[in-house]
Amino acid sequence: MELYQLRYFVAVAEEQNVTAAARILNVSQPPLTRAIQTLETEVGHALFTRSTKGVSLTPAGVEFLAEARKTLTQVQRMIDRSSAAGRGERGPLQIGFFGSSIYGYLPQVLRRFRTEVPDVEIVLHTIGKAEQIEALRAHRLDVGFARYYPIEVDMEVETVGTERLVAAFPTLSVDDKNGDIDPHEIATKPLVLFPQGGRPNFADEVLHFLGNAGITPHVIQVTDDVTSAMGLVASGIAASIVPESIASLNWPHICFRHITGPDTTIPINIMYSKETLRPATVAFLDVVHNMMK
Repeated sequence: MELYQLRYFVAVAEEQNVTAAARILNVSQPPLTRAIQTLETEVGHALFTRSTKGVSLTPAGVEFLAEARKTLTQVQRMIDRSSAAGRGERGPLQIGFFGSSIYGYLPQVLRRFRTEVPDVEIVLHTIGKAEQIEALRAHRLDVGFARYYPIEVDMEVETVGTERLVAAFPTLSVDDKNGDIDPHEIATKPLVLFPQGGRPNFADEVLHFLGNAGITPHVIQVTDDVTSAMGLVASGIAASIVPESIASLNWPHICFRHITGPDTTIPINIMYSKETLRPATVAFLDVVHNMMK
């Protein structure tokens, strides 16, 4: 039994006339008639009752029509899903991220991507920069998000956005709750930075920023991640400098203030392999690039 036989059968059943069905199918009547007869032989029962006025379905034909429609619908669904996968509109997209990109930029691009390419499954992995590069090379990741990636000849790195720096203080005094802050005020505070690994990293950028302002900070600790740093701030032990997206989480016992002066923004970077771009990755990068316009 061939798919074309099912299509022929459905057309004849819907038109209740072989001549009309042949016209719709753009085939001549004799091959259509033979196809229906062959189908009836394979089924072992007559599917149509013939008359001079046309054809009508037998009880066997009624059942066969329902199943034929299901089969043709399923086949078309298979074709559509396979084509969508080839265009990058289906299949899992493995995304690695590190740092605060998950709080600001990444949710925005993921929402846009899900709207435009809804059938691609998104899988997120919290993973450091060095591990991202290894996973990209091993094809376990499709793209990665972080800041200050090292230069790798087989990887493409793009700046897809920027974010302001803000100061984070314990909510222990009224003076620390309102208004912008001059960088030199930070020099009077014990400071906790993050992260420890993945050099160059965000901590290096903060030190560079303060150094350009002529400030030697009193760094009392460098933690593994922003959550640990915010815990120390909330406990009143230290202040910190963080990306602005961190402030959107409404941390208890912490207030955030914008930092005055130039060069108070940091980049958000995406990394992907130059050589192995799956269709789903290309579709994702299209969304990323369109959001940059």
